[in-house]
Amino acid sequence: MPLARQQEPDTWLIIRRIWAEALPVQLAAPVVQADGISLKHYELTSNTPLVANRWGIPEPGADPATEVAPAQPDAVLVPLLACDRQGQRVGYGGGFYDRFLAQCRPDAVFIGLNILDDKPVPALADVLPTDVPLHACLTPGGVWKF
Repeated sequence: MPLARQQEPDTWLIIRRIWAEALPVQLAAPVVQADGISLKHYELTSNTPLVANRWGIPEPGADPATEVAPAQPDAVLVPLLACDRQGQRVGYGGGFYDRFLAQCRPDAVFIGLNILDDKPVPALADVLPTDVPLHACLTPGGVWKF
């Protein structure tokens, strides 16, 4: 879900198009857990009630019946501030997405969304062993595959 004040991509454009075209896609959105460091994902439909979390990010109500396990997604869209040519990314430093992506299926595709840069930077200097690289990134300059 986009955090507009951080200049994240407006994923509502993607979400609404999927709903409008009735595409056979199950959408899920993250909910930051009470521990403050982990995410769970819940199904997102046009009827899902959303509540702003402590950072102002809209989250679906945490209904256990609609939880989407990390092993389910075929693809994950990941907001970011920058990425490099190896698919490493910089977010907001919480490690939320790296922890979640590490739990996903090995064949799941991780796609970054970046509206600030036209292309990846050559290399990021502060890559950690726990960082999970992207498979691709969508930017105003095109699609970058890693």
